[in-house]
Amino acid sequence: KKPTYPLVMGVLVCCLFSSVAILASVIRNGAIDYWLGGWKPPWGIAYKIDHLNAIMLVLISLLSLLTAIHAKKSIERELPERTTPFWSLFLLLITGLLGICITGDLFNLFVVLEVASVSGYALIAMGEKKALYASFRYIVIGTIGASFYLLGVGYLYMATGSLNMVNLAQLLPERYHSKVVLVGFAFIFLGLSIKMALFPMHVWLPDAYAYAPSAVSAVVAPLMTKVMAYVMIRVMFTV
Repeated sequence: KKPTYPLVMGVLVCCLFSSVAILASVIRNGAIDYWLGGWKPPWGIAYKIDHLNAIMLVLISLLSLLTAIHAKKSIERELPERTTPFWSLFLLLITGLLGICITGDLFNLFVVLEVASVSGYALIAMGEKKALYASFRYIVIGTIGASFYLLGVGYLYMATGSLNMVNLAQLLPERYHSKVVLVGFAFIFLGLSIKMALFPMHVWLPDAYAYAPSAVSAVVAPLMTKVMAYVMIRVMFTV
């Protein structure tokens, strides 16, 4: 168990340096496109990094590193027997948040959104006695939000035959009158609103903040809901 924290810090420092390097590259050379497995979109999953999500990558990496530095003593005090599971879930949460910002595919976004959410549920459940109840309520409401988002993505796929964000942005304008597209957008907006705790769909948030370990609140408050706001901006203004 002893090498866990140094390993976590090493990973987060590497993430921060990589994110800063990516941001510098985007500023100098423009947006970065990467095709997973060499499969060309819209058939394959694409990662696309422009100025907006390059900045988000730096912010997530920086805030997660600062949170990890701050959290060391509090986690050893609050969760002395579960430090290794905590840091494993913490890194999984950051992986999901980074994936949400970097992907250019709506379904892949759903996958990494659930990676971040599931790790968030588990982290919150590690808290005080009422944390299990808070986490369970978050699971139920979060799953409803994820289902709305996935249903909306299905509607857009039904209308366009594509899940790639760049391709969707080209195909959707001539289909804006379609009720299928409008209903799909409504489902996506509703799902993301639940995930980002937009009033009045914020009922899961107070207990999750109150009963989670302090280090979890410190990372969920500035990152989880704000990354959902980024996704909403991305869908509304890019897709």
